[in-house]
Amino acid sequence: MEGSEYLDGLPMNDLVPIPPDLFARVAAFGVDVLAVIARAGISPTQTTFSTSEQMAFWSALAEFAPNRDIGVQLGANKTPEQLNLAELAAMHAPTFDECLKRLARYKRLVCAEEVVITRDGDDIRIGFHWIRASEPIPHLLIECVFAALAKLVQNASNERLVPRRIELSRRRLSRVEPRLLKDHFGCSIEFDAANDRMVLAASDLARQFRPQNAERYARLFPTLEAGIAKRALTFTDEVQRHAQADGRRTDHDRAYRA
Repeated sequence: MEGSEYLDGLPMNDLVPIPPDLFARVAAFGVDVLAVIARAGISPTQTTFSTSEQMAFWSALAEFAPNRDIGVQLGANKTPEQLNLAELAAMHAPTFDECLKRLARYKRLVCAEEVVITRDGDDIRIGFHWIRASEPIPHLLIECVFAALAKLVQNASNERLVPRRIELSRRRLSRVEPRLLKDHFGCSIEFDAANDRMVLAASDLARQFRPQNAERYARLFPTLEAGIAKRALTFTDEVQRHAQADGRRTDHDRAYRA
């Protein structure tokens, strides 16, 4: 399917919803938004990014932003109104463990992005994989996503989430970076790592979330599951269509050889 990738057998659309106030929030940091938009080759009236446009935007932002920590600030200052469907479902989970499961399940409805969660002893490693990205992920985007997750957990549990460490695959870009990131996340920052990951203690998964708006999630859940089911049906139809096409080609080959 053009414009899609597959994860767990389900298609993922290559479209990322743009928060309505993203450009205004960026401008509030003193950034020349029009210059960022022009460098990224996008339109200020767009409501979605493709993966390539999303990467271009965050790369351009790193070039024009005067604040080295603008990524974490944008992520940490997201309000509940700015959350996407996957984040809303995660915020309404009873525990952090269920939060991560929901985030991983429903991200495919939002963009071509995979939440990668692995366990190594007492370490829980959380990473994000942009399925259609062909180049290294801009560092501001990585930091924004990590900060947004930490803020979501803090809002939902009413307690700050302090990782064991943040692992970044990029090199250190300045002397002040480690201090800025350490001050924000409250943990050590490792550069030149194998992958971009937030590393937590396994005990963090048991963290209880405070009760949210149960009625809101009750309305949201059927919509999310219907979206997953629709993707599954789309994938099944796609497989059948290709199988039928292969069958027609096989019959044609037999007739030709005969």
